Formats: sequence, structure tokens, C-alpha cells
Amino acid sequence: MSDARRSDKTVPAATPAFPALVLRIGDFLSTLCKQVAGAALVIITLICTLNAGSRYLFNHAFSWAEEAMVYLMILVVFAGSASVTWMGLHLKLDLMLRSLPATAQRVIVVATSVGSAALLVLFATQSQRVVERLWRYNQKSEALGIPMWVPQGIVMVGLYLIALMLMLRLLSRDPLPPPVDYTEEEQAL
Repeated sequence: MSDARRSDKTVPAATPAFPALVLRIGDFLSTLCKQVAGAALVIITLICTLNAGSRYLFNHAFSWAEEAMVYLMILVVFAGSASVTWMGLHLKLDLMLRSLPATAQRVIVVATSVGSAALLVLFATQSQRVVERLWRYNQKSEALGIPMWVPQGIVMVGLYLIALMLMLRLLSRDPLPPPVDYTEEEQAL
């Protein structure tokens, strides 16, 4: 998607120093993550509806429903977090940051982005060790009988993906937060 066609005002345009390829990669991954999260939410809704209907109509609940919905919710959280990170809509406390000079803002944003990515990679590396152990021991879940490395692998991939999105965002955009357009009522507060 070119910057001219971009309708999302929260995502600043690419800096001219970096190729549009980084933006396309980030946009593609973000869109893919949103679609995966959306599909998982639809499946969760279907499972919940079918399970409730089966329980009340036939006095029989699916033994695997809760476990499946928990694993799908893990997928929703990490896929959604990666997309939100790319769009810059993650939670951040930038009230004081906005009062600083532009150079100080850039330094703080770069430092916090690199630090956050480093922590995410550290956590993902630890998660990878857990995934490897679960793979080796071939541990299965109780109700679904799926290998436990699958849901733990979602956590690991999600952490790596969020770190990647942070770095892609840092490389492809001006690190300064976009200006906030306050309404007259908000400015009066």
C-alpha cells in the first residue's frame, strides 16, 4: 500500500532514507496478523456457541472446548499485539515525552524501542527452550491431545514477531510520535 493511499492517520509515512520494502513487509505482516486474530476470534465464538447450545439442548458439553478457546485466545493476543505494535497503537506513556525537544524524543523512542525488542527477544529465547523441551518430551494437552509445544510455540513466535515489528517500525518511520489532534473540549481540559 503506498503512502498516498494510506488512510490510517496513526501510521506516519516512511522516511525517505529507507526503502518502501520495509513498509510493505510490516504492512503485510500486520495484515496477516489481523486476519489470523480475526479468524481465531470467529472460531472461538463458534466453539462457545456450539458448546453452549449442545450443553443446554442435549445436556452434553464438548470436553475440549475450553482448552481450544484458551489456545486460540493466546493466538489472538500475540497476533493482535504484533499488528498493534506495527501500527504504533500499543500502550505508551508519552505525555512527558511530547513536552521534550525533538532530539530528546527521538533518543528516548529509539532507546525504548531497542530495549523493548531486546527484552522480547530474551523472553522469546527462554520460551524457545521450553518449546524444545516440550517437543523432546512429546507432552500432550489433556482434552485435545495436541502437542504442548504448539501453544507454547505461539507464545515464542508472537514474542519474536512483536520484536520484529518494533524494529521494522523504528527503521521505516520517523521515531517521533505523531502529533495529537485534540478537539476543543479536550484542549479545554
